This record gives sequence, C-alpha cells and structure tokens, in this order.
Amino acid sequence: CTGLQSLRLPASLKTLEYCVFFGCTGINGTVVLPANLETIGDGAFYLCSNVDGFDFSKCNELSSIGGRAFADCTKIKVVRLPEKLTNIAGDAFSGCTELATITVASANATFTVKDNTVYDKGGKKLLCSARAITSFNFPEDITEIGKGAFSGCEKLMAAHLSSCTALKTIAADAFFYCTSLK
Repeated sequence: CTGLQSLRLPASLKTLEYCVFFGCTGINGTVVLPANLETIGDGAFYLCSNVDGFDFSKCNELSSIGGRAFADCTKIKVVRLPEKLTNIAGDAFSGCTELATITVASANATFTVKDNTVYDKGGKKLLCSARAITSFNFPEDITEIGKGAFSGCEKLMAAHLSSCTALKTIAADAFFYCTSLK
C-alpha cells in the first residue's frame, strides 16, 4: 500500500500483527499509536521510511514490541517507550539510522535507559540501542548483549568489549549490518 499517506488507528485496537503496514512508504508524519494497543508484531511498520515519528504517549497497555517492528523507518529520531512495556526485540529499530534518542517511562518496572540504550532493570543485559550512534562505551558489568541489540547501527565505528569482564553472551545478530564497524 505505497499510496497510503496517513494512518489513524482506533483506540480500540489491541494488536498490530506481523508486517501489517510493511513497505507502506507513503505514510508520512507521526503515527499516533492507540491507547489500548497491547502488541506490535514483528515487522509491523517495517520500511515505513517516510514516517518521522511514532507517538507512544497514549499507549497505556503496550507490553510487547516485536522484531524489526520499526526497521528501516529511517526518519524517526526520538522514541519514548511506555510504562507497561515488558518485551522489546533488540532489532525493533534496526536500520533506523536517524534514531538518536530512546527513553523509557520512569515508572517502567522492566527496563531502564542509559546513554540511549535500553537495558533490563538490573542493567546487566543490553537489549536495544539508538541506531544513530557512532561510538558506545560498554559498561564493564554487563553480562549479555541481546539479539539484534545494535543491528543496523550503520554509523557505529568501534565496539571495544575488552573491559566487559562479566560478559558471557553476545546473542545472534547483535552487530548485524554495522557497516562502519572497524
């Protein structure tokens, strides 16, 4: 549906399934996500490259964001994740090359954000980063870098992990398509 130019979703909507708006390159502006939305499935907005933002402010029930849900939405710059979110795929924002700021509601019991990177509340598992980063200081005490955590960080030039003395796992696709990584 490349001709679809705007999107107004009803407040009653609870689920956006797999690839529901995949490749809808005509959608522009900010997409307001509805109050009762609980789940954003894998690839739901994949390749919606003219959307410049997703407004999560009304999402009182959103608990899950699937893999590549917003992948290659190359115009988004800021994401503010809601309070009830308990699951986010590391590659949810893969290829969002202008995404510089990620925050999470302060009352969120599952996640915390430091340096535009989402961690579990204990700060031991790194889950998802902003994709516009060029460098990153890895915390010494992280134990895991989650699946797809930096996938599509095309501007990331270095990943120095030697100071991560507690690191046990680097999951699949953690640095997938980091084309500037040297």
